[in-house]
Amino acid sequence: MKYRSWLFREGTEDMDMALDRSNGTVAAFGPRVVLVSVLIGILVTIPPGALLNPVGDVEAAPAETILRIGFVGELSTLNPLIAVNDTDKFLASLIYDCLTGVDEDLNATPNLANEWWIVPETDPELVLTGEPFGAVWQYNLTHSATWHDGEPFTAEDVNYTLNLFTENYDAIWSYQPYTFFINYSERIDDYTVRVHFFDRANVSSIPVAFGDTLPIAILPTHIIRNVPVPMLSFSWTNSFPVGTGPFMTRSSTYDEMQAGVNVTLLRNPNYYWSDDYGKQVHFDKLDLRFYQTESLMRAALLNKEIDVARFNTTNFAGWEGEILGGTVTDVATMTGLRPDGYWTDVGFNLRNMSMAPPFERNRMTLDPWLRVSLAMATNKSELVESVYNGYATEGSTLVSPVHPYWHLELGPGASWPYDPILAAAFLELLDYIDTNSDGVREAGLNSTAVQMDWASPGDPLIFQLMVMDNAPEDLEIALALQAEYIAIGVEVEIVLMDYLSFVLDMYGYRYDMMIYHWEQDTDPNMILFIESTYAVAGWSDNSYSLQEYDDNYSASVSELDPASRQVCVQNCQVINYVEAPYIVLAYLNQTYVRRTDTFTGWGDWAAHPGRSLDAKWGANPLIFDLMPAIQNTAPTAAFTVTPSTGTTATTFEFNASGSSDAEDATGDLEVRWDWNNDGVWDTAWSTTKTVQHVFATGGTHSVALIVRDTGGMTDTATTGVIVTDVIPEFTDAFVPVLMVVMLMLAIRRKSRIQS
Repeated sequence: MKYRSWLFREGTEDMDMALDRSNGTVAAFGPRVVLVSVLIGILVTIPPGALLNPVGDVEAAPAETILRIGFVGELSTLNPLIAVNDTDKFLASLIYDCLTGVDEDLNATPNLANEWWIVPETDPELVLTGEPFGAVWQYNLTHSATWHDGEPFTAEDVNYTLNLFTENYDAIWSYQPYTFFINYSERIDDYTVRVHFFDRANVSSIPVAFGDTLPIAILPTHIIRNVPVPMLSFSWTNSFPVGTGPFMTRSSTYDEMQAGVNVTLLRNPNYYWSDDYGKQVHFDKLDLRFYQTESLMRAALLNKEIDVARFNTTNFAGWEGEILGGTVTDVATMTGLRPDGYWTDVGFNLRNMSMAPPFERNRMTLDPWLRVSLAMATNKSELVESVYNGYATEGSTLVSPVHPYWHLELGPGASWPYDPILAAAFLELLDYIDTNSDGVREAGLNSTAVQMDWASPGDPLIFQLMVMDNAPEDLEIALALQAEYIAIGVEVEIVLMDYLSFVLDMYGYRYDMMIYHWEQDTDPNMILFIESTYAVAGWSDNSYSLQEYDDNYSASVSELDPASRQVCVQNCQVINYVEAPYIVLAYLNQTYVRRTDTFTGWGDWAAHPGRSLDAKWGANPLIFDLMPAIQNTAPTAAFTVTPSTGTTATTFEFNASGSSDAEDATGDLEVRWDWNNDGVWDTAWSTTKTVQHVFATGGTHSVALIVRDTGGMTDTATTGVIVTDVIPEFTDAFVPVLMVVMLMLAIRRKSRIQS
């Protein structure tokens, strides 16, 4: 049955009742419906031939295959509208789908919408409304999707979701970088919608360039229409999530989340990607497992309790060293820039407002040249090495280099140099001078801070630096900056805060400086939006506002030509970089460790970052390629030597083509050689099976071959090669010499006889 309801998707569990997912209560069915449901439920779970075969002929069900992913920490919510940490977002991306998706190279791909286009200006509707080209996008939806509870998915769900979000823009904040520009969604028929875009600030229709990238989770109308709007974005528990995505929750999911040990999702057997795009998930369940520490998670990975997990850069570096040294086996690492563009920053509070105790703040952070001075005293390359162990790229502009088309790469001379001496001289020039020789500068009469009434003469350059107490790498950064900044006469006092207090003070603009981070979507709109005036008192965590930036951002939203839009996007990055409301410290790498003997199909995450588990935009292409691994066995190493004996002048050919493996083709096996079997391998790993070698000395040489399969298992073989020293051949050139030697020997013999 293609449209099996949630009632039967877990065998006999809860077969006599169904959860009313709109309000969390349990609704019992009538007895006749229950009886019919039970019979149908039994029938659909029995193989077609089983009713005709004897019991003894029924084969045992295959073992379940489960992908197990480790996380440090726990889920905090099942509500996709308040998913803020990586684990929450990852779970939501498995359950809920968006109109469009993201492929392995971070390009837009069909999802709930099979296709889309800009409605032409000649369309009768646009002729009537006068909306400009690019202001209305049409999305043709899949006919194959159903909600996890069996309800059909239609255009009404898209319509209701988008209109709910845009009509309640201030209350439902989750997708504001996009809903700021959505005027309304229009249902054309059951499987077609048109989305009309506008500028919310001046209420006028505008074209938008990001219509092919709308990472907004579409929610089920039949459930969310019963949830009051104020609850949706703040207190809705969503204890039994219903989506259209590749995985489904269970009746126990909410309790599992509360227990904080693991949450298990079930493969959606009716996932529409099979019909629409020819792709399906090849394992039965996905298990999210939570650990208090990375040490516990490491042990779980080594014990095959989990298949993959992300580690901090220090532990990741340890894994790579152990793998290289051969002290751990059956594991591999995956790195490269994160697909979500994750960067860390020093953020400055730019809200020009005094606060009463206990929220006093130093408004000298409003001086852009003071911020630039601190940028020049920030050693980003050292932070990349010391804090992130080299698994990051030096930060610069708003858009991550994982998006090379949009990222602005600042060349030499175009970026603020790391130069503490120049930074100190700059502060001196700005009239921030240490007048009392206590090592901390004060604002002078001619300083910008005093001139703009942000400070009084003599106020010290002392700032509080907020750091989350559960982020050890952020604390490392803060301590490094504290030492660097005091060297130029700026003192920072580190304030450790729990996550909730940190976020409340950050978005309440009750701080001086902070160490924080941002992620970004595949289109630059989202990351540029956060620094626009539109985001102040909303998504903006630093209250940055500048008309020149806003003008370029607005142009980047509406410019449909990619090359022209690229100019606008990069202009925004230049303006923001020069103003330094953030000091972008580093773009982080993904740092995952996986087992090599449980699943195949992981792919190359560095070359194709959209395969990473950090890609959380729904229907990650990785989940369709992962295949449970056949139990790996070691290869068999074998080789021949031609010729079998020779001299120190002989070129021997060694051929390992006779090596084999039960799971891998011979061409996929890697080999390397040790010419004297001393344990030091003389060649690098290679899939080339033939190699030539000349021995420098005679004797019997023991040659060793090691063969490695794609699962990391190895086998060795050795053989002896007899090599003799070369006997010089006499040529005409040696004849005179030989005659002289023989003559001398004859004379010496004759002399002895005479004696």
